[in-house]
Amino acid sequence: IKPKYGKYFVTGNHEYYSDMNGWLRLIENIGFKILINESQNININEYTLMITGIPDRTGKYFSNYHKTDMIKAINNMPKADVKILLAHQPKDVEHAIKYDFDLFLCGHTHGGQYFPFSLFVQLAHPFLKGLHKKENTWVYINQGTGYWGPPMRIGTEPEITEIVFSS
Repeated sequence: IKPKYGKYFVTGNHEYYSDMNGWLRLIENIGFKILINESQNININEYTLMITGIPDRTGKYFSNYHKTDMIKAINNMPKADVKILLAHQPKDVEHAIKYDFDLFLCGHTHGGQYFPFSLFVQLAHPFLKGLHKKENTWVYINQGTGYWGPPMRIGTEPEITEIVFSS
């Protein structure tokens, strides 16, 4: 993957379970910028796009540095035309709304993965998969490519998403 404006990564819960620093080094070595409570502005023609990333909400149990801190993430950032928040869990939509992000991208749910497990996932998260709007923020939940638990999917599919912006 060689995108024109960079590759960005935020931690999910699984990065913390085994050799967190090793995983993060590997991710950086393949060219991703890891956003841990930080933002990057990208200038595209006459527009400024801000990408902000926060660590998974479970990160605080493994490292104080990985505790979600939205103030640190957006501190002193100049105004942007479009603001995108990257976080692992759909529950973090609260941050996207509070800090006026246009788009919130997340995953974590695996789209519910299989019935009846999907019912419990739906109870725990505001959204299960796909595109939604909450207040003024668009929310997209990617179903992921892998599994949680048993290697099966029923009612959901592996997914790699391409999001294209146009003016």
